[in-house]
Amino acid sequence: MAKFPKFKNADLLRQALTHRSLPNHNERLEFIGDGILQGVVTALLSQQFPDSSEGFLSKERAKLVSNRALAKVARRMNIGQHLYLANGTIKQGGRKSPKILADAIEALIGAYFIDRGYNYVSTEQFVQKLLGF
Repeated sequence: MAKFPKFKNADLLRQALTHRSLPNHNERLEFIGDGILQGVVTALLSQQFPDSSEGFLSKERAKLVSNRALAKVARRMNIGQHLYLANGTIKQGGRKSPKILADAIEALIGAYFIDRGYNYVSTEQFVQKLLGF
């Protein structure tokens, strides 16, 4: 089970867990995290399946980075209870929304990357733990 990483800058963690329904939200961190996640998963799959076609690799990557898969990771980490959401979003079931949970995982990856001084290798290891590689 993946655990919350320790952050040097607690504000980054808070921002990663803040939905766009509130100020200082996680969209920029989500953007960064999505790019890193795509790169890490692409590299891992290429190493794991060196003789596989690009089509196969693309389908496998899509499964691993889908909202459904990332929401599952978020549920294991109990991220929903830690999210900062506007009241209306909470009433609409935001703490259980696969999209909101997946976005929070991507933002968490982006925040981790920045918190570690833009260290890709450290972030790659974090992503591997999150996804169970």
